[in-house]
Amino acid sequence: MSEQYTGIKGIYFNKLLKTLIEVGDLDERRVLDFGCGTQELRRLLSHDNYVGYDIDPRLSDVQTLDSVSFDVMVANEVFYEMSEEDIEATLDKIRPPMLVVGISRQSILNKIGAALLHKGALDKTLTPPAKELEILKRRYRIVKKRNVWILADVYLLELKS
Repeated sequence: MSEQYTGIKGIYFNKLLKTLIEVGDLDERRVLDFGCGTQELRRLLSHDNYVGYDIDPRLSDVQTLDSVSFDVMVANEVFYEMSEEDIEATLDKIRPPMLVVGISRQSILNKIGAALLHKGALDKTLTPPAKELEILKRRYRIVKKRNVWILADVYLLELKS
């Protein structure tokens, strides 16, 4: 288990992961975890129909997404570290039919938490939350939204036809 998922940080991140599972009904779907990191989501799922993909190849189950079959792509607090152009290019290439996204609000509470518990956590922000959602809404319609302790929002999105 990653240090990120222990202590006070762990309480938040585990709640966020459980919310992703509930909102996306992930226990019933083939999951592509885009930006999987240490694959903590896999640990919480009730099945093994899961593929983790990360920019760090040591953390990925696959090196390319070309042959990966999935029902839903999860991107939990990942897109904020990408440029707007990279987010758009990724969505255009992968074209997930359903997307479950965790978006940090990056509010004053998030910034206080980052300063106390995870210095530099928000320093990698290339795309702010409002812009991230704007990009997603161009391609997807919001099916469901749930808030996680006013720190993050979790969305279930469906590709527009």
